[in-house]
Amino acid sequence: MEENINLDNLDLDRSYTVEEFELISKKLKFSSIEIKGQPVNLFELDKSGKLVPMPPTVISMEAVACEIARQLANWNVWTRQNGIVTSSQGGYDFNVGGSVTIRAPDVAFLTRNVYNDLTQEQRDSFQGDPFSPIFAVEVSDLSDRSVFQNLDDKIKYEYFAPESSVKRVWLVDPKNKQIHLYRRGMNRYLWEWRNIDGGEVLPDFVLDVSEIDEIIEDLESESSASSSSQGTERLNGSEMSVSAEGSATSSSSTSSSSDSPESFDCPICDETFDDYYYFMRHFENEHVRLKRRRRRRVRN
Repeated sequence: MEENINLDNLDLDRSYTVEEFELISKKLKFSSIEIKGQPVNLFELDKSGKLVPMPPTVISMEAVACEIARQLANWNVWTRQNGIVTSSQGGYDFNVGGSVTIRAPDVAFLTRNVYNDLTQEQRDSFQGDPFSPIFAVEVSDLSDRSVFQNLDDKIKYEYFAPESSVKRVWLVDPKNKQIHLYRRGMNRYLWEWRNIDGGEVLPDFVLDVSEIDEIIEDLESESSASSSSQGTERLNGSEMSVSAEGSATSSSSTSSSSDSPESFDCPICDETFDDYYYFMRHFENEHVRLKRRRRRRVRN
């Protein structure tokens, strides 16, 4: 079969088997192709077995998707959901109309119970029984009406297909600051650009959109403009104050010390920290994940 798959001569009008789809996906790990002037290194598979090209995402949209995945993953650990968070590299068979339909949401969440029940074939290929996440996110600039229409149809008719397990979907447009909320059996709702919760599907999870704002806003140019107006230059951690005559005097910067916390203790054990990152890493590994590992050893 491998000899019959030529990445430079793929026929997007023909139907491909799941085995052929998997082979194409493996080959694209080491190379990319160009379709209609756009580089492509990922395909989805629609219910007719036809390849759906997925060009690389621009960095601003990918950064937002990663931020949503980060917040979701933190919630997953801190609330001990122990589920699986996937990115656009993780494909699911939504089994639309009983046909193999492989889609890869920008962000998705699969419960631990479902993941534990998967066979090795399901985990390692698309050839086992179909399964899908309970929550999905798509991130895109929806300024083009056709882009919105395509994603809206994808969500309504594929993610919410009767055979799918998806209960909630967010369509996030960071450029125009919109979030479209989809819930199974309910009409689409246009959410204001504000924090949004996961409802009963993701209990206690709240997406903080201010973190997304920091990504999409041009903070660097604002900072540069602010620095220029103050007539200062920063060099190697020191602040150079520029006088009207053009001479410069140096004073030590205190920003790094002011950002550092005083020493503090872990509320559960006797460890002491003076850095938030190391405290969070300690707390997660020793007081969140450790309990999970102990429970797993008991079960085994």
